[in-house]
Amino acid sequence: CRKPVIASRSLGPNEIIINNKTGYLYTYGNISEMVLCIQKLFKNKKRRIDMGRLGFERAKNLFSIESYVSGVTEILESAFS
Repeated sequence: CRKPVIASRSLGPNEIIINNKTGYLYTYGNISEMVLCIQKLFKNKKRRIDMGRLGFERAKNLFSIESYVSGVTEILESAFS
């Protein structure tokens, strides 16, 4: 959707989001930190657009079906060679 992401620092988001580049990560349970992240995006349209674009590109490159198939193929080829 090309939207920036705000998520708590945990295993999934830490692997996907680049903090301050493709979205914001905040400390789990720290509501004031989460609110600051929302405010930063709300106040800066260019930042929202840039983060969304970069996040989309990252997701497309790392998590597309083509990327997945390529990774599995590479693992299988190395296992059977």
